[in-house]
Amino acid sequence: MGFDWLGRATTPFGDGNTVEEIAARIGAERRASVLPTGWPHEAPDRPLSVTEAHQAMQRHRDCHTDECARKTAARDVLIAAGRMVPAQPRTR
Repeated sequence: MGFDWLGRATTPFGDGNTVEEIAARIGAERRASVLPTGWPHEAPDRPLSVTEAHQAMQRHRDCHTDECARKTAARDVLIAAGRMVPAQPRTR
């Protein structure tokens, strides 16, 4: 097996997958893994308290807010409570 200058595999492994394909598959499996009961990604049915919002942010730290309604709701609560300040876009 050879490598290019960026360290990527240039030939497939015995199972027919390159390093990039394996890394992408593992990432997809991690994102799609079954989460324990009580760890929903849908929006909460009632407003979260600040404490619950902190807990939700910790539980959903690997989620993206555009994909996880619970993390989005938690982020909104923390911003409204002044506990979180969203990053401002950088200007040149």
